[in-house]
Amino acid sequence: MALDFDDLLQETAHRGSLFLVAKTMLRAVGDVFLSAVRERFAMLHGDLNAAAITPRVNAAIAIASSHEYQSCGVSADGRLLIGLATEPHGLAGIVLRELGVYADRLRASLGEPDGSTEHNAKVAEPDGVGAPVSFVRQLTNAAECARTFGHDFIGTEHLALSLLAETNGDAARLIERLGVDPNSLRDVLAERTRNLTCG
Repeated sequence: MALDFDDLLQETAHRGSLFLVAKTMLRAVGDVFLSAVRERFAMLHGDLNAAAITPRVNAAIAIASSHEYQSCGVSADGRLLIGLATEPHGLAGIVLRELGVYADRLRASLGEPDGSTEHNAKVAEPDGVGAPVSFVRQLTNAAECARTFGHDFIGTEHLALSLLAETNGDAARLIERLGVDPNSLRDVLAERTRNLTCG
């Protein structure tokens, strides 16, 4: 079903709220972005149905794609980690919060001076190109992760494990900044993901 943005905006404008118009436009842009990521993912991996991406993963990607994070110099992988920590119901967010990795702590750690850690988790990455490429790369890795667990869907747990597989990656560095061992986090998350298969 094609979406006619002009009709949508006119209908929203008639309701009389500029905020509502802006909110509608942001949602429309977000939907278009998610559709583009899904389409690219489906092209790269035609054997895995793009519909297998869970709504919780879509929500985490939408959070990671928000203007708030695009404009602050955080890498796409760092933004995905924040999205996963923010999404309230996914297994990844639950485990992250159980181990002390909260979205607000991640955001606060991004404001720390560069000398506060051995690594700097901010990466100069062009938002228009780097983020979608990184999101597709991580979704591709998450699909492989899901297959190793025998799952036919990509859940937040698979996306988080994909991010944590890069031991020197931005997500691992952000987690280290909070005093949490990324390897321990990955082990706990992998165990909980294995339990999904068993029960």
